[in-house]
Amino acid sequence: MLEHLVEVGALLATKKYEIPGGMDRLVEAFVSRLHGHLRLAARVESLRLTAGGIEVAWRDQFGWHADEFAYAISAVPAPALLRVRATPDLISVALREALAGVRYESAAKTVVHCRRRVWEFDDGIAGGGSFTDTPIQQCWYPSDNARQMTEAEENAMQDGIAVSMINLRDDNVAEVSIPAGWTAKDRDIAAGPGAFVGAYMWGANAERFAALNNGERDALVTQSLEQLHPHIGNVIEDMEHVSWDQEEVPGGGAFAFFRPGEFSRYQQTLLRPCPDNNPRLFFAGEHLAVLHAWIQSGIQTAWNAVAGVAAA
Repeated sequence: MLEHLVEVGALLATKKYEIPGGMDRLVEAFVSRLHGHLRLAARVESLRLTAGGIEVAWRDQFGWHADEFAYAISAVPAPALLRVRATPDLISVALREALAGVRYESAAKTVVHCRRRVWEFDDGIAGGGSFTDTPIQQCWYPSDNARQMTEAEENAMQDGIAVSMINLRDDNVAEVSIPAGWTAKDRDIAAGPGAFVGAYMWGANAERFAALNNGERDALVTQSLEQLHPHIGNVIEDMEHVSWDQEEVPGGGAFAFFRPGEFSRYQQTLLRPCPDNNPRLFFAGEHLAVLHAWIQSGIQTAWNAVAGVAAA
């Protein structure tokens, strides 16, 4: 219940941020401030406590490497950290139990590329999301071509002048009012190509999605989207699917979603740097925060880890 209450509070919060140009700009900005050598595609294999700090061993395309550092911060999800060999004097039995015991939620997502932005041009949706009881659960629309309506436009919407025609499952037609407030800024852009998150699933829906092949996934997403945006199948160019249950890097599941008792049983243990008497290994990641699944929690726990290193 606590997980759901916290998550609903975050979902319903109206003040959210996006990074124009893509989320990878956050990573690029972070990397631009780093000093020293950045090792890419390097998989950490083991951690060992030493007299002067912590030894990290990793493998990359050139082979095995090891180096000693004063401190280390692990920002990987719990299932990924479990695959790293660590000496018992570094990672305690209690921490191993917490890493193995916390629940991770299944999630899957589909990005759909269309020749025409039918959600903007035909249905008057500029930004925001759609929520449905079909298998795709949610879809989210880009806001790069959105502008706020004028007072006259909003009044016209309230008078019921603008409506959207939505095909229901029984092939009847119903009139559904378009949400007021935002509209397409440029009709020429709306008539051109675009991409949107055509499906965002978690839980049982994501688990069932993971069992499908790509062709079956394409068909399922298209069929569900056509119940929201009739004939969108005619303008779909391609799709890209991702199922976090099948991704090697997290190691199973997309984000932490604690079961009853896991907050009180595991959270303080996950937050605590290792070893207790001489901290050398610190931790960051959304699974350490009360609000799981959000990038903001990853950033906040990173601040906490950096403050811990500075204090040590």
